[in-house]
Amino acid sequence: NCRKLCLKTFSNEWTESWEEFSVQCLSQFSEDSLLHCIDEVEEPCELGCDGLSYCTNFNNRPTELFRSCSVQADDAARNDVALWTSKGVLTLPGLQIPIRNISHCSPLTWKAVACTLQIKPCHRTSHTNRICRQDCFNLLSQCMDWTRMPADTSAASICSRLSPDNPNTPCVSLEPYLEPSDQPYSPPSDQVTQPCKGDPCNIGQVCAVNRYCQPLRSCQPYSCSDGCKLGEVSQHIVPVGSYVRIPISSGNRGCLKICQCLDGGSRDLDNHLKIENCQPMPCFPLEDCWIGSNRQEHGSSFYIECNFCSCYAGEMTCTKKQCDMGLRDVAFTSLPCNCPPHHVPVCGRNGRTYPSACLAKCSGLNDSDFEFGSCEEKDPCTGNPCDEGEACIPAKRVCLSLLHSPCPQHQCVNVRDACNTQESNPVCDTDGHQHPNTCYLVRYGKTLAYHGPCLSGCRRTGVVCGIDGNTYSSECAAVARNVLVDYPGPCLAVGLIDTQAKQQCSSPVICPPLASPGCLGVTPPGACCPVCAGAIRVLYSQKQVDRALYALKSTQAIRALTLQAVLRALDRHVTVAECTVRGHLTVELDILVLVVPVRPAPSLLQLQACVSEAEKLSNLVRLASPKLVSELSVGTLTAARVVHNVVVSGGKALWPTPSLALTPALFLLLRCWS
Repeated sequence: NCRKLCLKTFSNEWTESWEEFSVQCLSQFSEDSLLHCIDEVEEPCELGCDGLSYCTNFNNRPTELFRSCSVQADDAARNDVALWTSKGVLTLPGLQIPIRNISHCSPLTWKAVACTLQIKPCHRTSHTNRICRQDCFNLLSQCMDWTRMPADTSAASICSRLSPDNPNTPCVSLEPYLEPSDQPYSPPSDQVTQPCKGDPCNIGQVCAVNRYCQPLRSCQPYSCSDGCKLGEVSQHIVPVGSYVRIPISSGNRGCLKICQCLDGGSRDLDNHLKIENCQPMPCFPLEDCWIGSNRQEHGSSFYIECNFCSCYAGEMTCTKKQCDMGLRDVAFTSLPCNCPPHHVPVCGRNGRTYPSACLAKCSGLNDSDFEFGSCEEKDPCTGNPCDEGEACIPAKRVCLSLLHSPCPQHQCVNVRDACNTQESNPVCDTDGHQHPNTCYLVRYGKTLAYHGPCLSGCRRTGVVCGIDGNTYSSECAAVARNVLVDYPGPCLAVGLIDTQAKQQCSSPVICPPLASPGCLGVTPPGACCPVCAGAIRVLYSQKQVDRALYALKSTQAIRALTLQAVLRALDRHVTVAECTVRGHLTVELDILVLVVPVRPAPSLLQLQACVSEAEKLSNLVRLASPKLVSELSVGTLTAARVVHNVVVSGGKALWPTPSLALTPALFLLLRCWS
C-alpha cells in the first residue's frame, strides 16, 4: 500500500495523496526501507561535519558521513533538548515517552541523542542512521519515568521500535559522540572542500564541482546549470541533457519510461525545466534467479566460487575471474579463461581495447567482432564516413553493449551552419587552446587533442599507457577520457590479476612512485602498477542496457550508455573537490571505479576522503539509491564491492609513521581500514 501511495504521491497527483502518504507511511518506523529510500534523495549521506556550536562533538569529522550537518540541524538539536527538559517527554514520530529530568539523568547522552537525530550520522556501509539498540536500552532503562508508563511497557519494547531487531544489523553508536572528536585539529580549508555543500545554486539548478580550480587561481570552485526535477514534489534535480528512468505510475513493477531533460524545454509553474521526450521501455518482471535448485533474490549479490555475481530481474551477471580450482600446478596465469599474458592488443567493436585475442574471445566477442591493434590507434575517420558538408572528428568511447551497432567512434560536424548556433561542447586542440565546440575547431583548422575543456595540472606532451591498455598521446588526453595513467610511455605488457595491490609486470615497465607510501589502493585488473585510490568494482545489467537501446535508437541516446557516461555520472556524486573518478571496463567483465586525488601530491587527509567517497559510491549502487537508479547511465549498475587494500611494496606494507602529523587514534584507524 505504501509503495502505491509513494508512486502516486511523487507523480503529478501529490497534492491529493501527500497527507495520506505522510500519515500512513512516513510516520511509521516499520516502513524503514521506504524512509531510507526517501532520505537517500532528500538528505543524502555526504562527507564531513564542522562548524556546529551546540553539537560540537560532531565537529572535525571530514571523512565521516552525515545526512544533515548544518546550522539549522544544530539549532534543532538544542531546541529538542530544551523541550524534553521542560516537558519531560521524549517526542518522536508517533511516539511519546515520559522521561525523568534529563538535567540530572545522563545529560550528555541525551544531548548526543538529540544531535544524532538531527545531524543524522550515516553508518559507513549501510547508510542507516538508526541508533543502536543497546544505547537506546541503556538510556531508557535509567531515565524513563516508569510512574507515567503503562504496566506492560518496557524499555526493550520501545527500543524495538527505534532500533534494528537483529544485533548484527548496522546501526549508529552514540559512543563516538559522547566526547569531542579524537582528531584534535580543524583541517585546513584547502585540504578537503565541498563547494556544492549546502546547495549554493538557485532553485531548479544543479551544482557541479570544478575539480581543477587550484586554491591560488582566480576561478570559481563550482558552476550552476539548469536542471529538471524528477516529479512535482521531488527535490532531486538532474542536469540538462540527462536521460532518466521513471516508473510508469499505472503499471506494474518493472514498467519504466525513459525521458530526457532538454535545454530550452518547457517549464512548470515554478520555472523549473520539465522532463520531456518520454519513451516507454519494454516491461520486465522483477524475478529471482535460480542456480540449480538454489534461489537468489532479485537485487541480491553473491559469489559463485571466486566470481562476484548479481541478480536483477531474473538476469544473473557474474565477473569472469579465473578461479584457482587446483590449477596452480599447471600454467595458471590468473587471467580470465587462463589466457596467456601476451600483449598483442585487439580492438573490439564495442570500442574496448583487449590485451589479446584470447581475452577478447573470453569476453564474448567473436573473431568478426575485433581487429588487431588498439582502439586508440585506429582512425575512425578513415574513408570519410560523414556526409557532404560535414567534417569527421574522432570521438572515442566504450559502449556497454554489443547491440550498439556500430558503437560510434566519430562525430560528424556540420561546417555549413554558423558555429555559434551549434551545441556548446568544449574541445581542446593540440596547441592547448580551447574551443566552444568542434565546429570552431574545424573552422580554425586545428587538430583535436581531446574532448572537454583544456585541463590543467596534467602533462600535455609525452605518451602514456592507460589502465585500459590504450596508449594515449598525453596524460591530459587520458584524463579527459576518465582513464588513469598506468605508467609513462607506450603500453608494453598485460598485468596478471591479483587481490594484492602490487606491481604485476616485469621489466621494461617502470612504475611511477606512489602518491603516498603504504596507502590504500589497488592494481587495476590487467594493468601493471598499483595506485593510491578508493576502489570499487561494479557489475551492470546487460539486458537493462539492451532494453534502453531498444527504446532509444538515436546516436545521442547511445552516448548515455557508454563507460564514459557511467564514470561521469558517478563523478557528479563525489562531493569532495580534491577527488575525482577514473575507471575502465575490465577483462573480467565488470567496471573498475577509482576515486583518486586530483593533485599529484595529495595529503593523507585527501587520500582518506577519496577512500570514503569510493565507499559511498559503492553503497549508493548496492542500496539502489534513487539518485542513481533514476539516471539512465548508472541505473544499469546492479552490484558493487569495495576492493582497495594496502599497497604492497617488496612484500611489505610501507605504513607512514606518526611523524607525519598523524594522531595515534587516526593511525590505528588507517590500520583498521586495511
